[in-house]
Amino acid sequence: MASRLATRNWHHDWLLGWRDVASAVDERTVISSVIPRTAVGDKYLLAFSDCGIWLLQANLSAFVLDFVARQKFAGTAFKYYLIKQLPVLSPSAYDEPACWLGTAPAGWIRQRVLELSYTAWDMEAFARDQGDGRPPFLWDEERRTLIRAELDAAFFHLYGLDRDEVEHVMD
Repeated sequence: MASRLATRNWHHDWLLGWRDVASAVDERTVISSVIPRTAVGDKYLLAFSDCGIWLLQANLSAFVLDFVARQKFAGTAFKYYLIKQLPVLSPSAYDEPACWLGTAPAGWIRQRVLELSYTAWDMEAFARDQGDGRPPFLWDEERRTLIRAELDAAFFHLYGLDRDEVEHVMD
């Protein structure tokens, strides 16, 4: 595993990927997460990026992106070619101040992704790479639901959807 990751110049102690197996009964089609560096099988597909991995993690988990994924998806396997067709925002989309936030959203998103991802010591390397030296966040289901809703709302803004379009996607 280490030699294969080295060919990608990946020297982090964590991985970002998504679950290949998808189902219409799941809450989301694209189920992505950051996991500790370990061997993975062919049903957990990996993404490598040097540009704000937390932004990619948040974008892959956004409700609006999942809406598009459900339009493209037919079957049970969510392969690389499908991910490549999704309208993932470019890293520069997070640099401009957002009117709803008053500042660029990258740091705001990073903090929320960190809180959702860093809930156990085995993710300490991910937190450290994101500039956080605190202990893991406590798992609080109510707080996690609120953070996911905040991120979904932020991505509706980042994608430029108006109220009617958001209602359509939510329905």
